[in-house]
Amino acid sequence: MNSTAVVSADGPSFTATPTNGVCPENNPYVTLDVPAASGYKYDISTGVTYTGAMTAVSGGTGINADPLDVFTFPSAPAIGGTQYTVRVIDIATGCYSDQTFMVSAIPESCDCEAPPFVNFSPLNSTSCIGAKVTIGYTVQNGPALINTAGFLGAFSSTTLNNGTGTFTYTPAPAEAGLTLTIFASIADPDEEGPCEQATASANITTISPPQCGYR
Repeated sequence: MNSTAVVSADGPSFTATPTNGVCPENNPYVTLDVPAASGYKYDISTGVTYTGAMTAVSGGTGINADPLDVFTFPSAPAIGGTQYTVRVIDIATGCYSDQTFMVSAIPESCDCEAPPFVNFSPLNSTSCIGAKVTIGYTVQNGPALINTAGFLGAFSSTTLNNGTGTFTYTPAPAEAGLTLTIFASIADPDEEGPCEQATASANITTISPPQCGYR
């Protein structure tokens, strides 16, 4: 939130745009868009009005870039937001303007509280056409879903619930001589948060009956 709190006569026009802290390590800051990259100073105080002591001749920090990103605050921003007031003063005239803004600290925990996990075993199998292939799995914070697109054979299950277990795949005759990759995933539970999607894959190489040792 930005709002001009105090403007002296002919005070410089500027904007203060806050950016909240985000995981994993992006600290909060405020961007000052000022009239020029020299000839001005700024000072920040906590609260909805400026309570600092900066004047044209003392205090404050010189502005040497436009815009300027400021990461230092008089008190650390809180999670959920702290209000500050920034004053920009024209060193030549002593005229100033204030802007009030709110900025929030990095969330207290940047770790995924319930990370999804899925894996397969074995990772590579060989199967004759028509013979079932058994694959073991472990799933945490699922379920995991198997992507069946492009497969012609039969899965015993395509939804793998939490825990350990097995599923089977029976290759179709048209899949003879192919290496099939079975892919399962657990969706990112918090989208833009610290958690991430979990995936697993296993390969099945299929062979036709003349190569299966049948007699």
